[in-house]
Amino acid sequence: MKLAIIADDLTGASDSGAQLAGTGMPTTVLINPAYRGPVEGHHLVVDTDSRAVSPEEAALRVREMAFMMKQKGYTAIYKKIDSTMRGNPGAEIEAVDAVFRPDFVIIAPGYPRNGRQVVDGRLYVDGVPLQETEFARDPGTPVHDGYIPNLLRGQTSGPIGMVTRNEIRDPDFRLGEKLDALRAGNIRYVLFDAETEEDLKWTVNEVIRTGYSVVWAGSAGLASHLPLAREEVPLRSGNRSVAREDAVLVVVGSVSGRSRRQLDLLLEQGDVFPVELRSERLADRPESRRGELLRALSEASKAKGRFRNLVLYSSGSPSDVKQALEAGRRRGIRASGVSDAIADALGEAALHLHGLFRFKGMVLTGGDTARRVCTRLRANTMSLFGEVEEGVPIGLLDGDREVIAITKAGGFGSDAVLLNAISKLRGEGPTCCP
Repeated sequence: MKLAIIADDLTGASDSGAQLAGTGMPTTVLINPAYRGPVEGHHLVVDTDSRAVSPEEAALRVREMAFMMKQKGYTAIYKKIDSTMRGNPGAEIEAVDAVFRPDFVIIAPGYPRNGRQVVDGRLYVDGVPLQETEFARDPGTPVHDGYIPNLLRGQTSGPIGMVTRNEIRDPDFRLGEKLDALRAGNIRYVLFDAETEEDLKWTVNEVIRTGYSVVWAGSAGLASHLPLAREEVPLRSGNRSVAREDAVLVVVGSVSGRSRRQLDLLLEQGDVFPVELRSERLADRPESRRGELLRALSEASKAKGRFRNLVLYSSGSPSDVKQALEAGRRRGIRASGVSDAIADALGEAALHLHGLFRFKGMVLTGGDTARRVCTRLRANTMSLFGEVEEGVPIGLLDGDREVIAITKAGGFGSDAVLLNAISKLRGEGPTCCP
C-alpha cells in the first residue's frame, strides 16, 4: 500500500508520517504544498496548514491537495485529523470524500497509547472528557464538545454512523453486515470507538476484510495499524545526528500545560541558554513587536561560544496568554491571529539565530511554530527516519542548509521529552525515560 496523508498542521503531518517511516519505508512530509520539485520517499504526507482557517478555506485547501494526490496515482488516502478534534475535521473529511468518493470514510481519531480514547463516541484525554481539558481553552482552536458526532455534524452534510466499543468486543458482531445496513441507509461516514490499541487494530483488519473501498480518517494512532507493504527503497542519505560541539536550537511556542512542564524541566536540568519572547509585545503594535525581537536577539547573542543549546520560547502562563489576547483585541485581532503573530515572530527570531549560530539540529514544539520556523528556513520537505518518543518524530529538513529536526505537538511527549530530544539529536541515549 502506497499511502498519501493529508494533515492540517505540520506536527500532525510529521507524527503520522513517523508511523509509516517506522515500518522501514521512506516517508517524506511536504511542508510547502506549492513545491513541485522531486520528493524522495515511498509514502507522502502533506501539510495544508488549515487548522486555524475557516471551514470553507480548509475545505478548499484540502480538496486541491486531494486532487493532486489523485493525479499522482495515490489510491490509499489517509485524512489526518487532530486527536483532540481541533480545527476543521468535518469540512476536511468531506473535501477528501468529494474527490475520491469511496464506499465509506472510516473515522477513528483515538490514540490510546498517547492518552486519547473514544468510548461511545465521546473523546477522553488521559481519562478526562475532552470538554473539561485544556483543549477546550485552546487560544486558537478550542473544542467545547467531546461528543464526536456533534463535532462532525457541524461541518458535514451527511449522517454519521457509529461502531461502539461493545460492538468491537462482541465475538458475534459482524462489521460487514453493519456496513451493508449503513450503506443501504446512505450512511457513509462511520465513527469507530478506540479505547485500546487492539480496538484500532481490529478496526483496520475488519474494515479491510469487508472489501469496501474506504478513505481513512484519524490521528497518528490509526495510521500505525495500517498494513503497509515493505519495498526496498533506499533511505535518503545524510547525517542522523549532530556532533557534540554543534549548536542545537529548541523553539517552544505551544502554551499547553504539558509543553510548559517540558520546558520547565529543560530549563531546570538542561545545559541551555534561555531566551524568552514576551507574547503580549509580539501581539501588540509593529514597533512593540520589532523592539521585543531586537531585545531577544541581543540577549541570545550572549550565548555565542558559551552554550551549545539555545532555547527560544514565548511567554505562556495563563496570565501571559490573557495579556497577549488583550493586546490583540486592542488592535482588532482575534485569538487565532494572536497565535499566528506569536508563531511568526518565533519563526523570524529562529531564522536570525540560525544565521548567527548555524544550528545543525532543532527541536520545534507546536504545529504553528514548527511551520513558521520551517517556512523561514525555506524548507520544502522533511524526510522522516524515526521517533524520539511516541508521536515525536525526527527527520531531515531540506532548504538553504540541511537541519536535523524534531517536531512535537504541544500535547505530546513525556515531561523529559525536550531533554531526550537534544540527546537524540546528539546520538546519545535518553536523558530520562518517558
